[in-house]
Amino acid sequence: MLVPVPTRCRIPEILRSRGLTQSWLADKTGLSRHRVSDYARMVRIMTLQTAYMVATTLHVQVGELYVWEWREQE
Repeated sequence: MLVPVPTRCRIPEILRSRGLTQSWLADKTGLSRHRVSDYARMVRIMTLQTAYMVATTLHVQVGELYVWEWREQE
């Protein structure tokens, strides 16, 4: 079965295109700067609730936060 897998986080590119920073996003969402950095570098993957909060703050759809690839699930 094919499943969607996030391959790259688009938060840095979305922020850059708007002249915003990860610190700004952390302040607006209440997330720590370290946590936002972890999400941006894909050290961590956001929960659906966190992704919704970030997407709402950035005025994008949740699915736009990542580049997705379809992969075979074992």
